[in-house]
Amino acid sequence: MQTMVMRPTSRGIFWAIATIVIAVFAVWAGIPELLAIAGVGVVVWVLSMVLVVSGRRVEVRSHVPARAERGSDATVWVSWSQTKHARSGLRFVDRRGRTVTGVRWGESGEAWLPLPTGQRGSRAVGPWRMQRVDPWGLFTRHLADVDGDHILITPRLHTVALASLPMAFTDHAGAADAGSTTFASLREYVVGDEMRHIHWRSSAKTGSLMTRQYIDITRPRVHLVLVDDARAHRDEADFEHSVDLIASIATVVVAAGFDIEVHTTGGERARRTAMIEMLSQVAARDDRRGTAIDRTLMRLPAATTMVITGHGERGWWERIPAAGLVRP
Repeated sequence: MQTMVMRPTSRGIFWAIATIVIAVFAVWAGIPELLAIAGVGVVVWVLSMVLVVSGRRVEVRSHVPARAERGSDATVWVSWSQTKHARSGLRFVDRRGRTVTGVRWGESGEAWLPLPTGQRGSRAVGPWRMQRVDPWGLFTRHLADVDGDHILITPRLHTVALASLPMAFTDHAGAADAGSTTFASLREYVVGDEMRHIHWRSSAKTGSLMTRQYIDITRPRVHLVLVDDARAHRDEADFEHSVDLIASIATVVVAAGFDIEVHTTGGERARRTAMIEMLSQVAARDDRRGTAIDRTLMRLPAATTMVITGHGERGWWERIPAAGLVRP
C-alpha cells in the first residue's frame, strides 16, 4: 500500500518560525496588532494542513512511450482514480524534488508529463512523485509514485520523395526481360494489360478475361553511408541534420520495399529494423589520425549507394563509389 506522508515545506517551516517569533515579540512588547498578525498566520497554517490532508488514497496508472522523435512533444500519460479527488493542488516532482513544469491536465483524473527529447539516444525518465500542495505552499502530501522507464529518442524524420533520390534504381527496370519476375496470381483483365499474359483456360471457365499477375522478385540492396567523422561537420547541429536526413531516406526506402543497409564511416552497420536503433545512438567521432579508411565501403555498388555528409571538411569518404553525395 502507498504511504501518504504529509510534511511541511521549507516555506512552511519558515512560516511557522516567523509566526512564533511575531507572537512572542507581540506579547513581550505588548503590541496587539502583531499578535493579530500571528493569529492570522496560525489560521493559515491550520487551513493549509486541512486542505492538504483532505482526500483519499490514489491509485495511479502510467505509460511511458518506447520511443519518440528528437524534438517531438513526447509525454508520459498518467491516470488516477480517487473518490472526490480534485485536481486543485496536485503536482508532480522528479527524483530530485523539482516540480515538473509544462504538465497538461485532463478534465478528470489524467495528466501528461513532458519528456526531454532534445538529444538522441536511450534516456532514463522518471520516476516521479504525485503530491498535493496547499495554495500557499506550506504543506505537501505524497499521494502516489509514478514509475519511470527508458525511452529511445530517435532521429527526426522528414518527408522525402523516393523519386528525388539520386540513385540509379532505373537500372532494374529491365529486370522482367531478364526473367526476374515470378507468377503471383490471376486477376481480371484491365485495359492496358498485355495480351500475352491472358490465361485463356481460366478465362473460358470464368466467362471473363483473366490475366496473369507477376511480381518483381529482384530487390536491389540500397546502401546508405553516414559520415560520422567530426571533421565532416561544422558543428553538432550539422551532424544532427545529417543523421535526420539518413534516417528519413532509410525509412522511405524501406517503405518502398527495397532491402537496405545503413553504414557509418566508423564501421557500424545495420539493416532494416535495427537501423533506427543504430542511428539513435550514433555520435560524431573525433578521428585525428585522418587515415581510418573503411575498405569495405570502397567496394559498395555505386548505382545504389548514397553518402550523407555535413558541410565541414572534405575527406576520403568522398571517394566512396556512390550515386550521390548529399549534404542536408
